[in-house]
Amino acid sequence: RRTQGEGRKTFVSVMEEHPEGQPFIQKITPLTAESGESVVLQIDTPVGRDYVVLNREPRETVLSTPDGRLETNAHLAVLSTQEGKVAFHAVDSGKVRLTPK
Repeated sequence: RRTQGEGRKTFVSVMEEHPEGQPFIQKITPLTAESGESVVLQIDTPVGRDYVVLNREPRETVLSTPDGRLETNAHLAVLSTQEGKVAFHAVDSGKVRLTPK
């Protein structure tokens, strides 16, 4: 990876192991939090959507998603939805919450 210019740069890699010709991940979309300083990914799969939020340090992060308003104060938060409802969530500290549309 190469970059130019001053300031911090962020690179994200997503790896998936799957049987040949049967990928589970269909699409990965970067999202922008209201503060604009978080790394946020929306990962579309056949069963729903996953959201991954990464902050350099724990802080309040809010963003709009296709499933609703996502809020977290964690350094790392993962939230998975199926049919618009939360199926799973995890944080390294703090909390994560999805308010459906």
